Amino acid sequence: MNLARTIRQSAKWSLLALLALALVNRLPLRAHDSPEHEIEALTSRMSKVGKTASLLMRRATEFKALGELDKAAADLTEAIALEPKSPAAYAELGRVQFAQGKLSEAFDNATRSLNLMEEAGERGAVFLLRAQIQAARGRNAEALSDCELADRKDDLDWYLTRSQIQRQLGKLGASVAGLKDGFARNGSIVLEIEWIEAMIDAGQNRQALEMIDQHLNQLRLRSSWLLRRARALKGLKADFQAEAKAALTELERRIRPEHPEPTLLLDRAAAWALLGDEKAAREDLKAAQKHGMPASSCERVESLLKPSKLVAETTAVADKPKTSSSGE
Repeated sequence: MNLARTIRQSAKWSLLALLALALVNRLPLRAHDSPEHEIEALTSRMSKVGKTASLLMRRATEFKALGELDKAAADLTEAIALEPKSPAAYAELGRVQFAQGKLSEAFDNATRSLNLMEEAGERGAVFLLRAQIQAARGRNAEALSDCELADRKDDLDWYLTRSQIQRQLGKLGASVAGLKDGFARNGSIVLEIEWIEAMIDAGQNRQALEMIDQHLNQLRLRSSWLLRRARALKGLKADFQAEAKAALTELERRIRPEHPEPTLLLDRAAAWALLGDEKAAREDLKAAQKHGMPASSCERVESLLKPSKLVAETTAVADKPKTSSSGE
């Protein structure tokens, strides 16, 4: 009985504390409201107390969640007019403009944010944003410099962005090393997969195969790993047709034409590319992008269709047969 009374009292005081906090901050108590409801509540709040930079930025976040980027940008622009020295507002406007494809404006606002920031720890996320913008502009050397300045070793996106930029610059060995370090630090399967992909890009096919086979032996859905195996075997000039065909068979079964998943469409494009059907591969690439797959994620399939696109810094010495100095 005493325990039950204690629990009830604790719940009562927790509720009272929540009510007090809500009254102090004048925030709605609805938990996990939809963006539409949040926008309605924030708009109502502004009609009563007037517009503030904070309220406008919060509403911009909700507009962004709904994909209403023009409205988000308008709110952020108004927030900056009210607080012209807000680094957070400039950074968020840069993010919205990046999503809109307004790369020059996005870069300028990210730079303004950096110039206004005093804390080094806060600058990392904005340097990463600027690196992504620069990469999208094709300025990969500048993008890599910004990525190194970001130095966000606890952020998976930092490792993935840096790796992508390094690939574009032909720094394939550095890409492998960076992803290996990221996986060692974070243990993320996302980083492990990208590390394996990077090894194949760099011609480190035997090492990649060892890791791929460890995963293949444990999985029921195997198409993406079969495609990695096929790419590695292709790099070794070994037969890869069986893996590509097996992957294609599985993907044909899994893809629902009425609601196709873009990742599966991209994998099927890779299978078609490996099997030499460029027309089918390009059709799936186009469909994957139509359903939201970014162009940067399609680069490896493009490289299968145009093998000269990715060039390693050095030849894949590890995959070549060793010869002795005596010529034996």
